[in-house]
Amino acid sequence: MSNKIVDSLAESHRALGGLADQLRRTVRPEDASRLFRQFALALGGHLGMMNKVVYPSLQNQDPDQREAQAALMLGHTRLAQSLADLLTLKPDSSAFADSLRDLLEASCETIAREEEVLFPMLGTLDDSQVLAMTLDADTYLAPLAEPEPDPADVKFSSDWLEEARLLLGTLPTATAPSA
Repeated sequence: MSNKIVDSLAESHRALGGLADQLRRTVRPEDASRLFRQFALALGGHLGMMNKVVYPSLQNQDPDQREAQAALMLGHTRLAQSLADLLTLKPDSSAFADSLRDLLEASCETIAREEEVLFPMLGTLDDSQVLAMTLDADTYLAPLAEPEPDPADVKFSSDWLEEARLLLGTLPTATAPSA
């Protein structure tokens, strides 16, 4: 049996990577605005799925993997915080452009870490765990497959934004590992 949760995550990665590439190349403001909305929804869906489906499912897995899981979670939390901060900026400002560039770069780095570290972890799950995770993950990712997803159809709650703010607020700035 193929690991459907890995397939779902890989599809999410392709969508995020494709949108990031398009955003980097876009020059027309109206196209950039539309692509950014799609990217924000896709990233929000991905982050929500990771926090609500993937990490809870891995909680009782191999204790030797906890450090790697914690590093991945911290990277996702930082992405959530960056996205939340970006959503507060005016789209036509230079601060927005700089923050967007940083978010796109951090997203691509996180995707690479997921594929390197998380995918092997998910490969150790049994078929019933994979099926349960896949069904839950699809509720976060399915609406994002549409070219123009309706924000009302996407599980893009503010929970992950609040979790990111709370977690990052407890980390000392000087000793926090980089994402």
